[in-house]
Amino acid sequence: PSQPVGYRVVVGGGKELAGEGLREGDLVVGISGQRFSAGERMWTQLSNVASSHDAQVSLLVERGTQRIEVSLTGAELQWNMSQDVFSEVTD
Repeated sequence: PSQPVGYRVVVGGGKELAGEGLREGDLVVGISGQRFSAGERMWTQLSNVASSHDAQVSLLVERGTQRIEVSLTGAELQWNMSQDVFSEVTD
């Protein structure tokens, strides 16, 4: 069976991104510098971090051929999750 590898950022239809750094087409592949591991409940991990509104969250992002870190607050991450801008990608 396919394993989830990350979340593609998909904006449109009135959706808005909170915070700076995330762009349409980015692939979120990890958090706090660590890649999501196979079978790990990625959405649960993101939700746990987002629940701490004032916390700084560092997302590991693949943008084209580059791998970068994007910083958001927990509140910004929670807003983005509520806007349904993350689409699960499997291998």
